[in-house]
Amino acid sequence: MSGVKKLEAAGVDFIVIACNTVHAYYNEMQSAIKIPIFSIIDETKKMAAVQGVKKIGLFASETTVKLNLYQKSFFGAGIEVIPPNEEQQKVLNCVIEHVMGGNQDGEDIKALKEIAKNYKNQGAEAIVLGCTEIPLAINQSHTEIKLFDTLQILAEFAVDYALCGKKPVDSKIQSPSI
Repeated sequence: MSGVKKLEAAGVDFIVIACNTVHAYYNEMQSAIKIPIFSIIDETKKMAAVQGVKKIGLFASETTVKLNLYQKSFFGAGIEVIPPNEEQQKVLNCVIEHVMGGNQDGEDIKALKEIAKNYKNQGAEAIVLGCTEIPLAINQSHTEIKLFDTLQILAEFAVDYALCGKKPVDSKIQSPSI
């Protein structure tokens, strides 16, 4: 908690956490300070809800999945989350490790596309890239199913909030150019 308290004492207007898994401590951090901490999970949930998504697949770290961070949050918005099964989670863990080590390749894209296809067959309308390393391995050009890049969503929200004091209501409005 000392980190968020130091940021508040330094005079920041708000805090964003650019790691999905760290959101396990979100409530504890937010209750320790008065300035807002914007949640990568909540902003992604809002974006999915605005776009009418009712069922969504999840690409995330094992810890994020086991803690049900997305499942709990999205449930409140009426969005069903399809978590990875055990084998899919092993693949996601390897992809995350490859990205962190700078060793991702075409096999990673192929494996992620296969999981995406499986999610789509289960009725998923989109996939949450719920680990900030995953967009470095796959992007929208690799698959037809809608991808929600959580870090991109949070970054755009933070810029909009910093410049305008709030996020535009219409999610189709692009962030202002800087």
